[in-house]
Amino acid sequence: MEVLFESLAPATSPIIKKLNNFKNYAIARGLKNVFGVPADTSLSYDEWQRARLHSKCPQKNNRPANVGSKELNKQENEMLFSLLAQGSVSLTAAVVQLLIAERGSWRILLTGVASLIKDYQERAYFIRIFDILDEKQLWSFRLYKGFRPVSFSQCQQLLAFDSTDNSSDSGIVYGLNFANIPEACEFKNHLERRHAQERKTGPSGASV
Repeated sequence: MEVLFESLAPATSPIIKKLNNFKNYAIARGLKNVFGVPADTSLSYDEWQRARLHSKCPQKNNRPANVGSKELNKQENEMLFSLLAQGSVSLTAAVVQLLIAERGSWRILLTGVASLIKDYQERAYFIRIFDILDEKQLWSFRLYKGFRPVSFSQCQQLLAFDSTDNSSDSGIVYGLNFANIPEACEFKNHLERRHAQERKTGPSGASV
């Protein structure tokens, strides 16, 4: 994809010509403040650079890119990403069944796409499960301090965890039954890294 804001581009480059063409289109359409520059002004490269530096457009950040599930195709993963709340990033995702432990056995609660989410607005991590076809969130679980799932050598596709510190359903044991072992391992590795970071940084480690 062509980079529109390359600072080393000469004033006669195709990039700057594209910006000027867009400015001329904006003038014809009566648009204002294209790329932070009033549409009825000339757009020399130096002027555009100065305007860009003073623009109110949001600056780039170092947040990671969304990561989807390998079980989904590109379009399906884009559907997942479109359901994320503003300020949220999917660190990894997988197709799962959400289970609940009842009297020594597992009961299936729902099936969907689980995403391990870093929520910058909430300053917390969540496991959220989505129905990408109906475009809705099915379940959300905020990771509490000390959260660490349990895995099973005899069933590597399963991760289990207690609902401790969730007062609304204290004592419940949940399970995530993954569609394949590699995604279960990747999900667990992300959670283990978060747990290690939390222990290293102290009480604030669970926050973003």
